[in-house]
Amino acid sequence: MERLDLIEVGDEIGLIFPEALCAKLGVVLGDNIHLTPTPNGFSLHSDRSEAKINFEATSDRNNGSPEPLA
Repeated sequence: MERLDLIEVGDEIGLIFPEALCAKLGVVLGDNIHLTPTPNGFSLHSDRSEAKINFEATSDRNNGSPEPLA
């Protein structure tokens, strides 16, 4: 399982991608990463690489229901 931490970036919310995950995705700083919904969560992929990583939708809060970020 991969864990991504949320951080505040000005008025936006950012994700911290560990170097190992960037290597799996084949991405470098400045690349675009696409988040696509799937039946069990999300899939991440980039324009640069054919690699995809799937994330199952889970939450430690709210009895497993995702909590809005706004």
